[in-house]
Amino acid sequence: MLALASSLDPDGIPEALFTTAAVTGHLAVGADDVRAALRELHRLRLIKNAPVVRVPLDVRGNAGSFPETVAADALAELWPRTENGPGHARMLRANVAALHTDRLCESGVHRVLFRVTNSLGESGQPAAAIALLERMLDQALTSLGPDHPDVLAIRHNIAYWLGKSGREAAAVGLLTGLLEAEERALGPDHPGPLSTRRTLAELRGDPPEVLETLVADHVRVHGPDHPETFGTRGVLATRRGEDGDPAGAVAEFERLVTDLRRKRGDDDPELLTARGNIALWHAEGGNARRAERIATELLPDVTRVLGPDAVQTLDLRADIARFQGEASGSEDGAARTAAALAGLVPDYRRVLGADHPRTLSLRTDVARWHTASGDRTAGVREYQSVHADLLRVLGPDADETHLALIGARSAAGDLDGMTDALEQVFRRDERLLGADHPDTIAARARLEDWRARLR
Repeated sequence: MLALASSLDPDGIPEALFTTAAVTGHLAVGADDVRAALRELHRLRLIKNAPVVRVPLDVRGNAGSFPETVAADALAELWPRTENGPGHARMLRANVAALHTDRLCESGVHRVLFRVTNSLGESGQPAAAIALLERMLDQALTSLGPDHPDVLAIRHNIAYWLGKSGREAAAVGLLTGLLEAEERALGPDHPGPLSTRRTLAELRGDPPEVLETLVADHVRVHGPDHPETFGTRGVLATRRGEDGDPAGAVAEFERLVTDLRRKRGDDDPELLTARGNIALWHAEGGNARRAERIATELLPDVTRVLGPDAVQTLDLRADIARFQGEASGSEDGAARTAAALAGLVPDYRRVLGADHPRTLSLRTDVARWHTASGDRTAGVREYQSVHADLLRVLGPDADETHLALIGARSAAGDLDGMTDALEQVFRRDERLLGADHPDTIAARARLEDWRARLR
């Protein structure tokens, strides 16, 4: 027990790690035995155990060794499916960092390494995720070779987080080469190339027909009730909406809800997400009142299943406030929405952290609704504040950074500044995506339309 604790992060280990099946199975003891041993180690002052386990530095060096794969198994077992707090996720990542990643890539890449890179990316640190993945790639290439499925999975994840950080053209280039390598090494029906095709379709903004073909391939390979099939159907539904068919998106998500309910029951988190998306696409289709009603009916279920501090619960509360503002159509309604969203900011900061992309996005929304309420002074102030934080956290090329800048210029009535901000978006898309990408073409059209309005 002391050797395990000494192999992990000196700043704190979750006590629950010691009672995971990975640890108790390796030690051939029960959870009660583990808790008793921790109490005895604490009594002997060999560890501190309140409320996380810490090992003093003078003890760590004499505690012996512990199999790193067992420690990694325990961390992977402990990792929640959905991260709802920055502190716990940060602690888990720090404990993985205490292990030797090269040893976890010798016979295959340990799943906890993939989990920690996803955690970094989802917490608003895609650059850190990419850096760790690149180190993993170097180690895995040496021990496993270029065609090993785990090596190909690392390459996929590097491209995925490049895309999420605004470098879509680079991501598409990497994924195009990866798909050829995966189909050659693994065959076209392996989960790897199927996942790569889905990511490519999302990044390129492929039409729904491309995703329909991909859904059919998932059904053929995995069956209609496989998680990857359900996930790809959700992407297809979203693409229908993004392609200008919100009613089609609603219908697609309603069919997905029916099948998820049949397979998993009413409390499945993916089903709850799909129900929330039904509300979102009703709002996008112009029916904010129906969206508000659906979301309000959904909120008790999400709160009961996931908890009041779950990210999905917070997002749904924010969506309800937005739907109410859209349904009102008045400055008073917009002011109420701005106040409701501003009231959620402390919860987002507490649960996710001040620099999490969701927290920053919510603050951008607060600024937008302040402006819509007629309080342009508050709108400009909040836009400028969040823009400074977005520059620091996400960088100048992120969509959210540009949206905040455009919002600040618009709220201030700065017409020349609006032209400059729209041109920055166009130049960014042209540089990162290429002149013929749909996003670049749309950005050029917005800039030309704005210039025409000023003439």
